[in-house]
Amino acid sequence: MVQIQLEDTVAAALVDRARSRGLSLEAYLAELSTRDHASMAPRLSGEEAIRLIEAEAGPGNQAYTGTYTREDIYFDHD
Repeated sequence: MVQIQLEDTVAAALVDRARSRGLSLEAYLAELSTRDHASMAPRLSGEEAIRLIEAEAGPGNQAYTGTYTREDIYFDHD
């Protein structure tokens, strides 16, 4: 077993997140440790995203018709 020291506010936030998912802190941390590393890839800057959206729209078609996953949209939320 390993002991990790965290600031009280960080520990409390982790416990709250675990409880909101119906998990113990240990189970929540185990879940975090197995997440796909691809989901932790660097995000696009706002300018990069705009360039991609404009490229997708193409000339004469200003309406973007692509889709985004919920994970892409809410990447900074649980």
